Amino acid sequence: MKRLLIGLVKGYQHYISPLTPPSCRYHPTCSHYMVQAIEKHGAIKGTTMGLARIMRCHPFTDGGFDTVPDYFTVKRNLDDLDRQTYERVEAPDEIEQLLTVYHEKLNIRSEAVTLKQAAAELVSLEACPLDKISTEQLAELVSEEVGAISDWELYRVVHDKRSKAYFSQVAPGPLDKVWEPGTVGLLINEERGVYESNSVELLVDVIRQYGVTERDIQERSDRLLEYLYFLRETDVW
Repeated sequence: MKRLLIGLVKGYQHYISPLTPPSCRYHPTCSHYMVQAIEKHGAIKGTTMGLARIMRCHPFTDGGFDTVPDYFTVKRNLDDLDRQTYERVEAPDEIEQLLTVYHEKLNIRSEAVTLKQAAAELVSLEACPLDKISTEQLAELVSEEVGAISDWELYRVVHDKRSKAYFSQVAPGPLDKVWEPGTVGLLINEERGVYESNSVELLVDVIRQYGVTERDIQERSDRLLEYLYFLRETDVW
């Protein structure tokens, strides 16, 4: 039962979560909390804790850290109330654990590339100047503060032999408001990641192609940690 429930959550992380902008106000995210709670407390208690976490994750909460405690509770972990920022001094153990599991799946590059460069290695891109769409349209694509328009890059994927597979499973989404349905696109912000795509497979492949460098591994960089989180989220049992 534990394996089945965890598999369902992993399926959500892989297929559903990438279609929606980040919205969880806690660390770890609610889906990760659910998996960890089930692993630690079993199917019934773990699921109950996970559902309680989802109910208290709403726009009116302050958010912050809320890790799975060693005891059963449907309330926030009291030990985390004062932890509002990520403390990298506590990250090394987590990085080492994730490296042990996912080292063989790392895409190690000789040099770091941008997300745009990673995407261009997979498909041909046509830039869509953002001045051709209204600020209101961009705001509809982005669930948080838009910031500087120059930070965002919008691309239409050219339909050819390289991209053919991505066009076979196009999901309805916000990009349909910019182009006609069936068009595959990418909305990229180099600081925030591949923010939006109506092809889950392309989104995942771009981030996988993005990879890490040997220097990232040696320095245990933020890029490495984020990439390991990505591998964990897309590792469906």
